[in-house]
Amino acid sequence: MPYVRIIIAIAALLVLAPDIVPAQPPQPGSDITISATQRARLDAEVAQVPTDLRDRFERLYQDWKRAWRRFDISIRSNSAAVRDTEEFPRLVALGPQILPLVVAKLLDRDKFHALQLYDVLQERPELHATNRFEGEQRRALEAARRWLSR
Repeated sequence: MPYVRIIIAIAALLVLAPDIVPAQPPQPGSDITISATQRARLDAEVAQVPTDLRDRFERLYQDWKRAWRRFDISIRSNSAAVRDTEEFPRLVALGPQILPLVVAKLLDRDKFHALQLYDVLQERPELHATNRFEGEQRRALEAARRWLSR
């Protein structure tokens, strides 16, 4: 019977304090954490990246993402393990001009591994996420916000 009390308590909480529980969970790819101005700026900078480079980046990124699932990568608890793939240096070789594309990936909570690419490509230390004690998803968002506010 203690389960009934828990269920009643949760139901009461949802009725009495609906603002505590979000109506819908954040969707993958949602970027509700940046302003409309920042979104417009990012969209404009992504549009300035040549189409052939955007296409090449996307192909290489998808190849890199598939490599994350390899046993020797996925078994490691260090998120920097995704750097130890054949695909990673190919992405890095595209250079800093792909940073707008990388930042766009950082805004998707499921693509926080792109932070590893951002950290290598971003040469300005003040634009790196500084809090190493936060989770990688929060660090990815912090890096994106810093880049967008430069």
